[in-house]
Amino acid sequence: MTNNPFTKNQSCISRFFLLMSLTCVSLVSCESDKDEKADAPKRLTEMTYQETSLDDDRKDGDESCVLQLLYDSDGRVIKEISNSQSDRRNTKTECTYQYGDKFIALQIIEEEERTGGTTRLEIERHKYVLENGLIVSDTIRDRSSVDIWSYSYDDEKKIKLATYKTSNRTYEYNYVWEDGNIMKIQAKRDTCNYTYTTLPWKKGFIGSYGSHLNGYLWDAGYFGKRPLNLPAEITEKEGSYNLRCSYEYTVTDGLITKLKEDRLDTDFGQRTTTCTLKWE
Repeated sequence: MTNNPFTKNQSCISRFFLLMSLTCVSLVSCESDKDEKADAPKRLTEMTYQETSLDDDRKDGDESCVLQLLYDSDGRVIKEISNSQSDRRNTKTECTYQYGDKFIALQIIEEEERTGGTTRLEIERHKYVLENGLIVSDTIRDRSSVDIWSYSYDDEKKIKLATYKTSNRTYEYNYVWEDGNIMKIQAKRDTCNYTYTTLPWKKGFIGSYGSHLNGYLWDAGYFGKRPLNLPAEITEKEGSYNLRCSYEYTVTDGLITKLKEDRLDTDFGQRTTTCTLKWE
């Protein structure tokens, strides 16, 4: 399941909301520490989403998904269970987290049944290494490869560099911050730019910038500071590939209860995803 580390190979919810972490999300205030530590009054327990393709000639099958979250007594996510269905496949994914003093272990089991009866089972394991409470590396193992991410931070605990090493390639992603938000992630041939709403990104809403930051662990503080605000638009360009995602939020009693993503990219055309969030 390890794939190209930037956004284009993932669906909007799995990519941006590894949630509510993520994918994948605000008052801008001088009191940034206060804003960043503000908790949502409830826990996110369930998300349902519907993804629809708007290009008939590129239709890859509409998809629906239900995602549930379980927490430990310290409020950390310990399990994510998702079930997605489309015209072509049914997929169940179970993610299990274990927390230690110097590491976090994550196991991802994905079972897929395709139309026609063929099946697929994949297991991916992550070992995150912690230093001073921050993740500095992630070793990813599946049945065919071992890949490694490493991370560095500035003095304010803002992530500044993520490096991804495979058996034959190395990718580097530089984070550019401004006014408490990530404005750009820059790689050698790939650039993502971000604009933001004025809605505060409160702790408890889980989103992720690209597949290289686990949204749940970012929300818990293991990847340092999160952006202050929820994104309004993400654009990416890599060679001839282009991506644009725009977001609309519905806020009820201070909680985001609906999220809409409009996505246009070179590979799959135009798609819309609507997500409903349940808090308890």
